[in-house]
Order: sequence, then C-alpha cells, then structure tokens
Amino acid sequence: MKYAASLCLIVLLQTTAMPSFASGVLQLGVEVKGENVEIRATDYRSMPAHRPPVGSIKRLQSIYFSLECSVNSDCGILRTPQETAPTDVEPDELVPILKDEGERVLGPFADLIRTADEVRFRIDWSLLKLPLDLLYLNGDPIFLSKKISFTVGHPPSETLKAPSRNWIGLLVSDESADPDRAIFSLQKGFPRSQLFDIAQFGLSRLQEMEPVDFVAISGHGFVEGSGNDHISIGDAEKLLPGSLVKLHPKLVYFDSCNLGVSTEHLKKLQSGGTAYAVAPILSNEAGDSSTATIELFFSELAKGVDPVAAMSVARSRLYDRYAANDIRTKLWRAFPFRVYLLN
Repeated sequence: MKYAASLCLIVLLQTTAMPSFASGVLQLGVEVKGENVEIRATDYRSMPAHRPPVGSIKRLQSIYFSLECSVNSDCGILRTPQETAPTDVEPDELVPILKDEGERVLGPFADLIRTADEVRFRIDWSLLKLPLDLLYLNGDPIFLSKKISFTVGHPPSETLKAPSRNWIGLLVSDESADPDRAIFSLQKGFPRSQLFDIAQFGLSRLQEMEPVDFVAISGHGFVEGSGNDHISIGDAEKLLPGSLVKLHPKLVYFDSCNLGVSTEHLKKLQSGGTAYAVAPILSNEAGDSSTATIELFFSELAKGVDPVAAMSVARSRLYDRYAANDIRTKLWRAFPFRVYLLN
C-alpha cells in the first residue's frame, strides 16, 4: 500500500537513560507541527535528539477508519474537512501495519514504556482519532500490557479521591442501545444512584437534579460537528454538549457510539470540571461487548480502583473473551472505550 509521505509522525527522543517516573506514569506529549506530529517523553530533561523515526498520520487514520467502517456504513461522516480521505486497510494488512507503526512510533520509547505503570498520551484536539494505544509493542497491542490514559488541552490535577460504593450516580439506559440493561445493574454496586429509562427521561429533569458523583448513559450517540454532537433522548430531545454541566459529575461514562472523538462533548465536560470522561472512539456494540465493558469497568470502580486501572482490567479481559474472533472484530470489541483525564 502507498501512503502520502507529507503527513507523518516525528518521534523525538529525549533520553536513553532510565530515570524514575512520577507516580509510575510515562507522559508522551503529542503536538501538531505543521503537517507533522511530534511525540516527546515529557517527564524528562531534554537531551540531544536522535534521528527521528517516521510514521504516517494518514496510516494511523486508516487504522481507525478500518475498524470504524467495518461496522458503520456511514463512517465517512466522522471525517473532518481537515482530515485526509481514509485509505482502505484490508483485514490481513491490519496487524502488520499495527506492528510497523508501533515499532516506528513507540519502539524508541520501549525501555521507558517497559518500566512505566501507565502510559499517558497528551494529545492535540485534532488528533482524537489516532489510535496510539492500539499500536503493537513486543508482539501485542500496548493497551494489553499498560494502563492507558489520554489528556487533551491541559494536564490534569490528579487530586480526585478514589471512587467508592458511596458515589451517587445518574444511570440512564436506552433499551435499544443497552438491551441487557447493563446500566441499570450498576445500582447494585452504587446503591445511592438513580436510574431512568431514557424514553421517560426528559432533559427538564436535569434542571431539577442535585449534583452527582458520576453519570452513566447508554444511548445512541451521533458525532456530527457544528455543536450538534448528541445522544438521542426519546423521540424528540437531544443530550447536547454541556447538558450535564449542572450536575458537576466527577466521571461521565458514555455508552454511545463515537462520543470518545466528540471534541464538543469533551470540551464542555472539561470546562465544567469533570475529571474523567469514558467513551468509545468507535461505533460500539449494542449489548454483548459493551455490556461486558460496563460490568467489568464499574465492578472495579466499586472496589475503589481508579478509572484508568479499571478500564485496563476491562480491556484485557475483553481481549481474552473474544480471542476466537477475527482480529478486526476482536479489537473493535475489546479496544474502543478510552479514558480521558480532563481536569
């Protein structure tokens, strides 16, 4: 396959030493530089750069669209005017590309990644669709071996107290998106939570509610841009960006297609003070793997496990659960949910 050479990732190495990590987190800063993106290990003092390996942005976008378009025939709507048209990636090409790009992009940081507990990508808003944690390192996707988090805009304060069963949640479920009613089952782990069927949940209720610790919504998500990214509420209403700000949730979990790449929703949550946003960057499955993700993630959360570690457990178990699937289906089911640290 041929890819445009003008769009590339430039990885600048800042160290070959093995310094200690702050809280076990390796932070990789990702910034747009003209037609390129530079990745730097932001934890360490600057050292003379090595000759940078190069990986193609268009190639990474093609990985994203390869997974998305395999389940969403209307995947083209997700491409912004600034993004190049995706190049088709055949199923048998996917793993070789993931390995090749992983070696180019992450390989130079392999020793640092090996000693880290968590890899945190600080990305630009325009790069939400780059599946950096899907790249292979040492024969497997990096998300299987390391806790992964993403930040956008500014670094998080990391002062949030650990979650607990005492957290109060707002639980909203659309049966057509959540046929197993996995969202409702969360009331067992978080008994102080309120639950609603989405068909009876008018947006006017949000104006009447007191603040909550977390919001978990399963509904049909749409990323359309121009302020219209939303979750459908019943037949007539839309949960638009900013609709949840009044509730001041510490964590928001969207079981809704593609909202993990909704700049509009993420920016509103960030400006409203939400610490964690969890959402799929792909069109996720109604039931089955999405049900399992909800159950695995929130069962860890109820134990007091932080959201980044909770998602790491969920993804690893999902990958094992769907081991017999073809690679594209397995990654689509195990990989799509991303944890953002917003504040």
